[in-house]
Amino acid sequence: MAQVDFDARGPAEALRKGPYEVDLSQHAGGERSDWTDTKLHRQGTHPVLYVATGSHANYFDSALHLGRGASEGFGCDDTRTATQRLQPQTVLLPDIPSSASAPYAWLAFQGRWGQHERGINNGPTGPGEKPQWFAPIEWADALRTTSVEVPSGRAFGLSVGNFFCGAVARGAIMLNWSLIHPVPFVVLLLLVLVGLLAAVAVTTWRPADPHHLRMRPQGGQIFRATTRVYAEHLPTFAAAGAIFLPVYLLAASIQWVLFHLTSVAPLIALDGRHGAVTAVLAVLVGGVGGLFASVIATATIAVILNEIDGGRRILAGQAYRRVFRRLRPLAGGMLTEIIMVFLLTITVVGIPFAVHRFIRWSLFAQASMLDDLSSTESLRQSSELVRGHWWRTFGFTVLVDVLAVLSGPLLGVALLLLTDHSLNFINLAGAPV
Repeated sequence: MAQVDFDARGPAEALRKGPYEVDLSQHAGGERSDWTDTKLHRQGTHPVLYVATGSHANYFDSALHLGRGASEGFGCDDTRTATQRLQPQTVLLPDIPSSASAPYAWLAFQGRWGQHERGINNGPTGPGEKPQWFAPIEWADALRTTSVEVPSGRAFGLSVGNFFCGAVARGAIMLNWSLIHPVPFVVLLLLVLVGLLAAVAVTTWRPADPHHLRMRPQGGQIFRATTRVYAEHLPTFAAAGAIFLPVYLLAASIQWVLFHLTSVAPLIALDGRHGAVTAVLAVLVGGVGGLFASVIATATIAVILNEIDGGRRILAGQAYRRVFRRLRPLAGGMLTEIIMVFLLTITVVGIPFAVHRFIRWSLFAQASMLDDLSSTESLRQSSELVRGHWWRTFGFTVLVDVLAVLSGPLLGVALLLLTDHSLNFINLAGAPV
């Protein structure tokens, strides 16, 4: 719904004076704009409005909008793909239909405009049930004057806004599916809980002595030993993490320059073939840069742990200098891994093989640093180490990667929901994490 408000005693005066405000419905609330506000686009005397894709919310501009509550919707509305222009025709409606067979009698229908579902996608009630229909000005006075926009372009790391949008959308799909199919959902939930409890019960938690690190401990022992190693050598690991930040930010900066200061930037907003090319470039530039920084950090931690295991002290800077002296085999191993995984992934049917190969080669950085191996030899050594322990390696790899990827966005979402900071500030706050 869109509403145009006039401050006048009758139609003639209203047309002479013109409107003072435009109001748009958005989920359980809405947004308003003064007629003279620059955010209101007009074509002659007609306001131009944007309807969100797959939604019933309306906005004053083309952007990705974010909602944090019922009045603005919890999740995101995207008006950037609104390309079909519609010119509504003016029709005078009766205040009250004279009979059930009169024109526009549906205005008085008090049922749902659509079927009733067990999920959250019920047909809505008609206009006669809405406050903006029977108290339009009072409804308009309670609307917001702004909407939150997700900044365009790519942020360092995962964009908190885009992460929030995707998480809410997928969460809503899961919620709706659980309401429509409650029995399968409960069964799946129980299976997951039983699996987690079984994993906790089966593994060994004691003793948690982290020395020597080259032993083959159980999963529970690894968790407990990790906390002890970090507690005993916290300054070294904190320094290693601090040095990692500029390495990662350098990779992210190269990506930002490519997408904001070159001719690649205009392609970001396009669909179709150009959009696919842009997506590939984003993966190659941002993904490869971030992965390379992670490989350097992984190799550095391997050096630090090896020295700790030998009873020797080492500074984070010294460990990084050793790693930088072996950049060639590390880069060669990483590129080989990326190319192989990418080629398998683009075939779609090769995705399971890509996952299998990625895990088989996931220890190449440690092998390269600790055994002084070439890129080819380190990949082969990683495969030997993982053989017979693929699922164990897969579980820890997923755990570490999920924590690494989600920690920053989850902090950002907390800031998003609990504070009034801008999304640009929240993205910058979450990126270092």
